[in-house]
Amino acid sequence: MTIHIADDIRDKIDLVDLIGRDVVLRRSGHEATGLCPWHSEKSPSFRVYEDHFNCFGCGAHGDVFKYVMRQKGIEFGAEYFPKSNCCSNDLIFLCRSFLAFPLFW
Repeated sequence: MTIHIADDIRDKIDLVDLIGRDVVLRRSGHEATGLCPWHSEKSPSFRVYEDHFNCFGCGAHGDVFKYVMRQKGIEFGAEYFPKSNCCSNDLIFLCRSFLAFPLFW
């Protein structure tokens, strides 16, 4: 069975932790809430879950890749991730490094 590397990365990166670097989030059960980074608002309408985010104000939503693409103004898709039997720890470390250091984006 082959696992797509993008799926493995989605599973291994903590979306709440990643978005929490840019947005002040408050945990509430299985979700975290905060002010949307893409529009002005006074009360939080931005929700972050384990596997996706959603803004009830502007309609922004997606997974870890959509968030990074929107925040950094870049585009990439699943075609950039080759299929393999598993995702190596080196690749996960590399992806986390890219996400942690905006200089590379």
